Amino acid sequence: MVTKDPKNQHKVQKPNIFPPSTSMGIKYFPLKYHKELFINEEIDPEILEEILESTLRNTGILQISMTHQMMLEEPINETDINHALKQLKNGKAAGPDGITTEFYKKFPDIVKTFLLSIFNRILRLQGKWEKENMTSIIVLIEKRGDLTSQKLSTNIFAEL
Repeated sequence: MVTKDPKNQHKVQKPNIFPPSTSMGIKYFPLKYHKELFINEEIDPEILEEILESTLRNTGILQISMTHQMMLEEPINETDINHALKQLKNGKAAGPDGITTEFYKKFPDIVKTFLLSIFNRILRLQGKWEKENMTSIIVLIEKRGDLTSQKLSTNIFAEL
């Protein structure tokens, strides 16, 4: 398919792999959204693709290489904390603790010690935590108003 935009008239768009109205499309679009949302240049694209494909196919347990497993299990260090702090975006709402990202970025030496201690303690307790501490819930928020009159905005699927 070629776009009709004169500036990009020769740009070829990817075909719509799974129509959004199908069950595969319903699974595919949230995966695509979160893949783009959490993309990080330091993540191995092959591993990310493997995870997403496994999730899409619902194949169950994902196997990772021993090298990657060892990297994931080693203690968190100051470099990891510094890298994470640099990636925080300013202007975001504070978390439940009331501490803003600007505070973390302005006083990295103060928070780094606490974060290292907390994160590495969590890693050491791995397997001993209660099930509730190892789960999360992602909530999709509905639009307000009469849901029967909501129209699907097809431009959100335009890049496929």
